[in-house]
Parts: sequence; C-alpha cells; structure tokens
Amino acid sequence: MIDYKGKVVLITGGARGFGAEFARGFAGRGATVVIGDINTELGEATVAEISRGGSACHFLSLDVRSDIDWAAAVDYCVSEVGGLDVVINNAGVEISELYIDTTPQACRDLFDINLVGTMLGIKHAFLAMQPGGASGRGGAILNLASVAGLSSTPGLAAYSASKAGVISLTKLAATEAGTFDYGVRANCLCPSLFNTDMGRKLLNDFPGLGLGESVEAVKEGLIARIPVGRFGELSDVVNAALYLCSEEASFINGVALPVDGGMSGAG
Repeated sequence: MIDYKGKVVLITGGARGFGAEFARGFAGRGATVVIGDINTELGEATVAEISRGGSACHFLSLDVRSDIDWAAAVDYCVSEVGGLDVVINNAGVEISELYIDTTPQACRDLFDINLVGTMLGIKHAFLAMQPGGASGRGGAILNLASVAGLSSTPGLAAYSASKAGVISLTKLAATEAGTFDYGVRANCLCPSLFNTDMGRKLLNDFPGLGLGESVEAVKEGLIARIPVGRFGELSDVVNAALYLCSEEASFINGVALPVDGGMSGAG
C-alpha cells in the first residue's frame, strides 16, 4: 500500500470524472487533497463526500486558464493546508468534429484549457516545489494526456493535437526540472476510453460523424482494438497515478504511460 500521509495533492478538474476518482484515491491513502475546479457546486459535493469518510479534502475555485487563479491555488495549498507535494493537471475538454467542420474558436478554447492550463500548472508547481519555493520540498507532477495523443482517431483532430502537446510538455518539464535541480518529476497518463462524462459523450458523438452505425457498434469496434478485451475501470487510472506520484516511482520521469489495455501498442 502506497502511503501519502503528510502529502498535499492538488487536482484540477477534480469535481467529477477522473479528477474525482484521483481525489478519492489519494485521500484514501492518507493525502490531504485540494480539488480545484470551476464547478463549485459539484466540487463542494465531491469534497463533502470524501470528507465524510474521514479524509482531509478541500475545494477551491480554479480556472486553469488563469495565471492569477493558479497562483492563488498554490498559495492556498501552502498557507492553509501545509505545502504542495503533487500537482495533477487533470482538467480538460474534448470536441468531436471532422476537419471540414472545425472552427477556429472551438480549437482555441480547447487548447486554452488542455495545453495552456497544463503549462500554467507546471509553471506554478515548479515555482512552489523548487528549493526556496513556497513549499520547497520537491514533488511530482502528473499530467493527463490520452491514447488519442499517441494514435490517430478520425474526428478528434483538435483533442488529439492537444494531448500530443501535453505529452511533449511533460517530457520538457522533466528535462527542465532536472536541468535546474528543482527536485520535481513530471509524468503523464494516456488513458483510452473510460466510463466518464467525456467518454460517454465521445461514444454518442461518433455515429453522428459517420464513424459508426450506432453507439453499440462504436463500443464493439473500440473493444476490438484493445488486446485485453475490455474498457478500463476508473481504478486502473487511479492506481497508475498513485504509483507514478509516489517515491516507489522515484526513477520514472518524463514518461507517457498508456493506460489502455494495449490499444496504442496494437496500432
């Protein structure tokens, strides 16, 4: 059992989906969890649920596109909670559209959250975690990419580009942190399709794009591409995150880890 007692973990987009599961997972291992999200009502409900189990969990409003919000979130973690050891850049959005239907503004909005938001998260994690920073005890950054950033799926051009960018940002963050002795590792996860709001939306969108006769047909086609023969469970992603952010993974850095049942390796 990996123990996170005494650690402070900041999770963006933590009100639901992967983010909420990360919050439950890290809190269950003893971490003090801070959920940052723009959905105050749902975020506070998730915090209340986790806190009822006896875990330490807090909510703050955080728009990952805002440099000011990021600075305030990190200040809250350090001054009110006691430090900052792990930052999980989980917040993200997805759009499903063919190239011929792509609109510039939709792409810019997606890149602002998925890419700029992740860059700002890395920036503020470095500032706080490096020697002499507000927390100053090193730590781990975990970015949420996607198997879409490793392979090609029609209808996901902007999303795939953003997640490929997150993989690149992760590798650069690992290299830069080492160059300047920040004491910070950076890795990312590349999940395939999971039973989240975003995953369900994707399944429902594909038939309308001409990428399957029905939602069930899309499901069957995707499962056929996964060597283990099933979709992932949320616990599969949480367990990978718990490992990568722990001391047990102290020599794993700059990695884009597929959590996809072998989908990306099968082509």
